[in-house]
Amino acid sequence: MENNMTTQKKNPASEIYSGVVNYNIRGFGFVTCEGHADLYVSQKNMAGILSGDLVNYEIKGTEATKVSLVERGLKTVVCDVHEGGSLIVDKAVGSMVLPSTPASKNLPRGSAALVQLEPFRILRTYKDPLDAQAITERVMARYRLPLELPKEAQTERLKNRRIERRNLTSLYTITIDDDSSEDLDDALSCEIAENGDVRLYVHIADVSNHVTPGSAIDKAAAFIPTSVYLPAFTRHMLPRDLASNYLSLIPKKDRNTLTVEMLVTPAGFVKSHEVYASLVQSNERVSYKEAARIISGDTSGSNPDKNAVLHLLHAAASRLGVQRRARGGVEAWRFDESETSEATRAEEPAHMLVERLMVATNEVVAQWLHSRNMPAIYRTHSSFQEEDFEALNEVIAPLRVTETLSPQAFAALASQYSERGDERRFWEAVLKIMPRAIYTYEPGLHFGLGSPMYVHFTSPLRRYADLLTHRSVHAYLAGAKKVELGDLGEQCSNINIVGRRADLAQRDSERAEAMKGIQLKSQHELQVGSMINTPRKDSRSYRVRVIGTSVAGVLVVDRRHKLSQRMQGAVTHVDPLTGVLEFVPADYINKAHKKTQQPDAAASPKEYPQKSSRPRKRTRRASGPSKDTNV
Repeated sequence: MENNMTTQKKNPASEIYSGVVNYNIRGFGFVTCEGHADLYVSQKNMAGILSGDLVNYEIKGTEATKVSLVERGLKTVVCDVHEGGSLIVDKAVGSMVLPSTPASKNLPRGSAALVQLEPFRILRTYKDPLDAQAITERVMARYRLPLELPKEAQTERLKNRRIERRNLTSLYTITIDDDSSEDLDDALSCEIAENGDVRLYVHIADVSNHVTPGSAIDKAAAFIPTSVYLPAFTRHMLPRDLASNYLSLIPKKDRNTLTVEMLVTPAGFVKSHEVYASLVQSNERVSYKEAARIISGDTSGSNPDKNAVLHLLHAAASRLGVQRRARGGVEAWRFDESETSEATRAEEPAHMLVERLMVATNEVVAQWLHSRNMPAIYRTHSSFQEEDFEALNEVIAPLRVTETLSPQAFAALASQYSERGDERRFWEAVLKIMPRAIYTYEPGLHFGLGSPMYVHFTSPLRRYADLLTHRSVHAYLAGAKKVELGDLGEQCSNINIVGRRADLAQRDSERAEAMKGIQLKSQHELQVGSMINTPRKDSRSYRVRVIGTSVAGVLVVDRRHKLSQRMQGAVTHVDPLTGVLEFVPADYINKAHKKTQQPDAAASPKEYPQKSSRPRKRTRRASGPSKDTNV
């Protein structure tokens, strides 16, 4: 198996360093090294190098020079077939051209092929590169994510440790999830307690009871420590039958779980909590759509038990939400480009309910483990850094930030945009500036949630970090004061790196699907987002979103535009396979068209601003919460 770690090593005698390269679609790259600033790699030095390659290099100022290949990071790559059977490597990973071979000469121009690089071999061909399977295999290869688990993991039999469990099968229990979800790893129960308190039960699939450390399944999960969700494909972290059947909390089946029981007061405080092994049986699977309808008061056609438990769950979630907001925890993180449909907005009350309950559960488990001196992988998230202030101030002008924001101050800032009705624009811009949340074995602040301590516990079918947290919980419940979880620093690094690659694969595949119907020169109504730094003085670039869709791109202009401004834009470049979508204002095209009707007329440079070949300032995006609280 390839090493997912990104490291930098120095040979003191020769001043030669080694690191892993990340390629930029415009031809240059960066050597990304953990614990060190990224080094720029010029287009010249990227010759023969692909994204993910391990390279040797020397350092000159802020650049990596004399770059040479040590080891290919990509084992397979999707190539586009050109004239004569030459193969153009996926333009998102490099600018390499593979010469034609007897096997490629007969492939039609415009098709694509999945290629094994060393030794060279054509594994699969696709008549249409925009076919759903072709896109799936392209992005999975692009980010070095295997399509399948190793055979030994797929065939290994589970072990079932028999331990003492509380039988909670008499509780009315439901799962709330998307209709398409297969891996149901959380279930919910709720009861009225004394003095107006609500007794909340969050049951999580007890994966660690069945997946033992060092087993083939465990090794495969540690290597690719997350499930990958693409529009036409799901690559489970665990063998599919385990994730979607044997360990999934499907209705009418007894399942082993770890339960976090919380007593929530009317003011939203968790008065007491308990963590224990349990046996539950889900009574019913509820979709987000149905849950939102019942929460909103429409109980027609629904049984009384389901109505009652959903209203109690909503009460508990609302209470917890009050305290979360009071400490500065922000709940609008899911404002992303994909949340545009009326159906999605209609489900929002149910999404918010589940998110609040999962966040509270993760916080309780973090405190529970920390107070018992048990190890865990924590999820931390830092505030804006000083270098982010300039970009942030552009978004919030005329307001200004001059020092690090507290969670409460940031929540107050965000609420201003919610009240003004342009919160989507605010979040689209701000999430591109904020640092990303990361995994670490040291507890620390989660800025976005306003939480002093946070772990991931609620999705062990989908995330390896949760599985490790479960092992620590089990060890304490069994009476151990210590537990060996392996090298937590190395595991955190791997989870952070591979998790980011999985996020990018999902982004690229969704973007490709959304861009399929966009044509060159077509005109669209755009909403202007944040400015992108560019070295050119005669042009500016803005992030834009096509109104009414999930499609985003870049607008190149020769003058300033206001944030949230709406305008007509014309497509000047579109490539669904790399996600590149560029616009100019439609009046540029209209002016140029009028001038071409006159003899010797030509568009001026300002009417067609050209792309710069130099790198833009790179920004970081914070991970937003989803149903499984990936924050």
